[in-house]
Amino acid sequence: MWYIILGAILVIVFRILKENKKQKPLYGPNGSSSSNTNRTIKYIDPLEGIPFPGGDYEIDFSIKGINLNHANLSDVGSFYGYVQSLDDNKYDKYAIAVYSSLGKRYGYLPAGNKEIHEYIKKFGGKLRVKGEIEDREDHLFGLVSIRFDSKILSKSDLYHYATRF
Repeated sequence: MWYIILGAILVIVFRILKENKKQKPLYGPNGSSSSNTNRTIKYIDPLEGIPFPGGDYEIDFSIKGINLNHANLSDVGSFYGYVQSLDDNKYDKYAIAVYSSLGKRYGYLPAGNKEIHEYIKKFGGKLRVKGEIEDREDHLFGLVSIRFDSKILSKSDLYHYATRF
């Protein structure tokens, strides 16, 4: 009689072990949830497709109109963004706007930058830049650095802008 009870217990244990092998584990080998092991997280670069030329020199420009545009204290600090040459600005036919990586307009480069406007157009009208916005007690101040390739636009071509930076 005890053989029958022992046999029944062994059958039950065997079935339980067999069912457990069929179930998916809760966690994968690296400790992550097994339901997420087949998923990949894709980083979306908001500046994807905007060139960042590997130039051999950089020039810093002040950002004009930063206090009149949408910049505020939450924008203070370093940023990556882009500049865009604008053909439809009624105040400056060579206008160059400065944007954050998410498309927030901070302001413009100083007016009349024909050579820089044309340089940016050679790259599709937009270039990646890095910049800085500072809080100067009663106003914001911004600088943006643009990289230039001297084979396309030399420093001497930009020298006459030096007093306007």
